[in-house]
Amino acid sequence: DISTEATTMSIIRNGMKMAKPIWNAVFSSLVTKAGISTRSGMSSGPCSAGEREILTNSARSDWRVWRVMKAFSGAILGLLPEFLSRPLAEPLHFAWTYDEEVGCHGAVVLLAELAARGIRPRLCFVGEPTSMRPVSAHKSSQLYRVSVSGIAAHSSMTTTGVNAIEYAARSIAFIRSLADEHRLSGPFDETFVVPYTTANVGVVSGGAAVNTVAEKCDFEFEFRTIPGVDPEAVISRIEDNLAGLRAEIQQENPSADIRMVPLGKVPGLSPEGRR
Repeated sequence: DISTEATTMSIIRNGMKMAKPIWNAVFSSLVTKAGISTRSGMSSGPCSAGEREILTNSARSDWRVWRVMKAFSGAILGLLPEFLSRPLAEPLHFAWTYDEEVGCHGAVVLLAELAARGIRPRLCFVGEPTSMRPVSAHKSSQLYRVSVSGIAAHSSMTTTGVNAIEYAARSIAFIRSLADEHRLSGPFDETFVVPYTTANVGVVSGGAAVNTVAEKCDFEFEFRTIPGVDPEAVISRIEDNLAGLRAEIQQENPSADIRMVPLGKVPGLSPEGRR
């Protein structure tokens, strides 16, 4: 939750030096004696003088950075009276979304709502923790699930079954090979901390017992492309690999199968536009 001193609605700090001069202008007209604290697992209350000193005098403190996503909501709402007191040349909209970590599902709903209301913003500021440094680009994020259906059998009779885990492992190894290819050969964009396209298999589930040929295996993976790398080109290579594995697994047994479904897609952004 977010707690604020009763006497003020602003979070801004008295005399704080910011890394970017533009922020001094943005914050110059705000109330200067304020405290805001975001707390996890405890009741709300006004922040102490020690906490306020951290918030007001150290834009780079680790304490503040990990709390900044919640603090952004408080900060922007605290600025609302300031916005309302001035004539606006353009409309100003506040929006909150959800499920960012599992596929940005809330953003899909948000975009539909903006379209339904005829709102087409010219600029958007996102309240992500960036240590007070402006970030103007991000990689795309593509999330998928692969499901392998094999044929169960006792491990003493492996020839009568089709091992779903083994085929899933081959697909996982191929995805890792794509990640290694981008890590070693690029393309590269040095403006990112990790300056190349990455891939990761984060969830694997399959099998019933060590003495049973696995009938099912599912895994979930994601890849994140730098601007200039086409996500569809990456997924096309994975689909081609799965098509080859599907042909092999169905040679063992026509009822076996491999399928891939998307779980979420987030387009990349760069100063040149959507990528």
